[in-house]
Amino acid sequence: MSIKKRYKETLVVSLPIIFTHFVDLLVPFVNTYLAAQMNIDSLAALAIVNSTYMSFMGFCWGLVTSVGIVTSQRIGANNFKNIGLILKSGFILSIIVSIIGMIFFANCKPIWVYLGQNDNVASLAQIGLNGFLIGVVPDILKYAAFHYCISFGKTKIPMIANIVTLPLIYLVNTILAFGGYGFPEMGIYGLGIGTSFVDWIILILMIIYIYSHKELGKYLSIKNKLLEYKELILALFKLGAPIGLMFSIEISFFMAFSIMIGIISEDALAAYQISHQWVFTVVIIAYGLAEAVIILVGRAFGAKDLKLAQTYSFICIIISATVVSFASIFYWLIPESFIGFDIDLTKKSNLSVVNFARSFLIFGGIFQIIDSIRIIISGSLRGMNYTQYPMWVTLITYWIIGFPLSYLLAFHFEMGVNGLWIGLIICASLNALFQYHKLHRVFFKKSSL
Repeated sequence: MSIKKRYKETLVVSLPIIFTHFVDLLVPFVNTYLAAQMNIDSLAALAIVNSTYMSFMGFCWGLVTSVGIVTSQRIGANNFKNIGLILKSGFILSIIVSIIGMIFFANCKPIWVYLGQNDNVASLAQIGLNGFLIGVVPDILKYAAFHYCISFGKTKIPMIANIVTLPLIYLVNTILAFGGYGFPEMGIYGLGIGTSFVDWIILILMIIYIYSHKELGKYLSIKNKLLEYKELILALFKLGAPIGLMFSIEISFFMAFSIMIGIISEDALAAYQISHQWVFTVVIIAYGLAEAVIILVGRAFGAKDLKLAQTYSFICIIISATVVSFASIFYWLIPESFIGFDIDLTKKSNLSVVNFARSFLIFGGIFQIIDSIRIIISGSLRGMNYTQYPMWVTLITYWIIGFPLSYLLAFHFEMGVNGLWIGLIICASLNALFQYHKLHRVFFKKSSL
């Protein structure tokens, strides 16, 4: 098959996944917009909620990514025996980690206050997070189901599910947050409750679809022994835990990043929430491509075709870097167009937030170009079962190098928020370089799989 056809094949697989993640990302985007209509404290509180929620859920989402990896590799090897057991075991594993997550989320306020956050903002954030924790179980189970469908090439199913999710989230969250139709005004708590409610609806619809589908459902109807569940749950955990830890290490860094910004200024924290949503909106393209490359490389790996795996990897790197670089140019040229979506640019009380956000978009554009390349490389390595290396590299570059560097630049050398961003860009660059070195060795130093 020609390179042109490989590009086309990659786009066919990746575009629905990218769109799925893009629509999924609009959920916190909608919540940020609604929180901005309340007050600055609510916007700052949501920034803490999002970073905390993502820091744990990143581990869970990465953990159940193993469902897609194992399923794809078996499809590539043309081995469909007990393939339905993968999803069922993934569901059990998801429920176990969900319970842990709910306990953690219910007790976050003391941690935030200890780390220097304003008590009023921390109290408001805990109220909001109490609403979101009800949706932890369906959120993780839904993600496992998405990966199972994607592995079979049913990439449009998660996309359709998320398209349905978005208007429901906006409608339900608006009613619960601001009151109406007999419901009291719940504020930021309403955003959490509404999001959780919709997640439960989408999960139920996904399970009904999968079990009733002619191809997907037939593998799930097979009965399995308890020992088979135990063995596969352990195998999924062993494969997925390093992926989850890598996500959690990275996302928890951003939680610490937002906390350090909050120590500097509440206006800066509100600006970070605005800029971060735009940066992550673009980076989600890379995450979508990374999931596609996991599936494509996983199938090539299962078929023992290293050359094909290499082709898919570099195609996705080129696509990701090109698209993200193009988006960054808009951040640099017309930042007010993005900032003005959430807050009034002409309002004098918002001037400090606007100035911070304008600066953050400049740094964020640089960061997202580097990070988009790193994300694809990590996906390629995971598709070939190299899950521990990205985890250790992320731990070293973000926490051992990046965190102290950002802290020193921001507080010791008094560079403020600019110092935090410079430290982040340096550690992201190192992360990408180390992982590319590993990928290069896999493709050019190995003669066979």
